[in-house]
Amino acid sequence: MQNTLSPIHINQLQSRQLLAKATGEPLSLVKSLSAAFALKNVQIHHETLLVGTKASSAHFHTQKEELIFVLTGNPSARINGEVLRLKPGDALGFAAGIGFAHYVFNDMDKPASYLSVGTNAEADEVIYV
Repeated sequence: MQNTLSPIHINQLQSRQLLAKATGEPLSLVKSLSAAFALKNVQIHHETLLVGTKASSAHFHTQKEELIFVLTGNPSARINGEVLRLKPGDALGFAAGIGFAHYVFNDMDKPASYLSVGTNAEADEVIYV
């Protein structure tokens, strides 16, 4: 845990490889900024999508709100079956409970990175579709 008055550099944080629960498929590489500062009510992750990977399976949340902000590369987002190509500086937000199934993926030839921000809702259910 970092003193909140001292900055940290993203390169100081260790990445962990997410894996799909059902298949074991490798997903994004995640660095947790919220864990570094012991934040309890918000999740802030720096995520890297290697070529050919996705961040999750298609899902939505009953209580959690999410936002992504693209830092590098050109990932895509699939939202209710529609694909949106993203670029650095683009942001997408997903309100809780609206049922927009979504996920971010990288089908380009270079890695992509983004910030993922979400509320920490205790009663949240993740619905995979």
